[in-house]
Amino acid sequence: MRPLLLTLFLLITGPVALHAEEGTTVEQKVLNASDTIGDAVELGADKLDMILSGGKRYTQRANNSKAKISQLVTWSEGGVVKKSTDFGINLRLPNVEKRWALRFTSYDEEEERRDMQQRTVRTRPRERQYGAALMFLKKLGSVRITFQPKLELRDPLFMSYVLRFESSAESGPVRIVPKVELFADPKKGTGEFAGLEFITQLSERWELSFQNEETYRERGNIFNTSHGVTLDYALADDKGLGWSLVGSSNSRPSFHLDTLRVATTYGQSFYSGKLNAGLTPFLSFGKPDHFKGDAGISLNVSVIF
Repeated sequence: MRPLLLTLFLLITGPVALHAEEGTTVEQKVLNASDTIGDAVELGADKLDMILSGGKRYTQRANNSKAKISQLVTWSEGGVVKKSTDFGINLRLPNVEKRWALRFTSYDEEEERRDMQQRTVRTRPRERQYGAALMFLKKLGSVRITFQPKLELRDPLFMSYVLRFESSAESGPVRIVPKVELFADPKKGTGEFAGLEFITQLSERWELSFQNEETYRERGNIFNTSHGVTLDYALADDKGLGWSLVGSSNSRPSFHLDTLRVATTYGQSFYSGKLNAGLTPFLSFGKPDHFKGDAGISLNVSVIF
């Protein structure tokens, strides 16, 4: 798999990598190319930061803005192949305000956070929703609060809002991660989301987690629930295996089990974490197909600058 991933990475960073010094290794050229693009993103964010702050530098804190490009390819029974290329840019502007950030994406990241099935194993392309979001971040004790208004670039323009509360606590060997969201979307209406995850470190390499989530949407009066269990094994610092079982239900036309999916994932990071890849064979059982098993495989590659 490594040559394939390297080829994909070079297709993205190749024009910059060609300017690397002669005699360096391929891996070093890739790292140099990634650093060059990453430095350009941070420089652009710093210039915007200075413009918005009136040209005054109030802090020397480093600007940790990042850009990410991801490529998804899935194959399922019947020869159905789906592809999706997405990007995201997170801008941090430390001189303007310590507690807010600016994000540009080609899809709705918040919608993905609320979909356990697709978050665990992505089997369909992301819906195109180009937009910019302004995130206000605050911490009250152990509770992290995020308020995010987002402008979607479509005709007509859309505005959506998310108010999120997150925390974590430990009870013996178990870490508990609760979260609650209130959201409003002009297309999907208002709603709420709640999640509760239990994470146990079984050993140095083994981790077990139980996830429980529910979402309610006012438009259509739709209620969805998802429950899942994942078992992860660290092969090394930069690679690992994971097994997951996720079941989802919805309330239309009456509350019922909608999808059950079993998956195995192999994930690995390359070049100091700048290139990440995951290969996931999966087996889905869906109500529309009378719970007949549908096998497939998903490849997800992402580059971080």
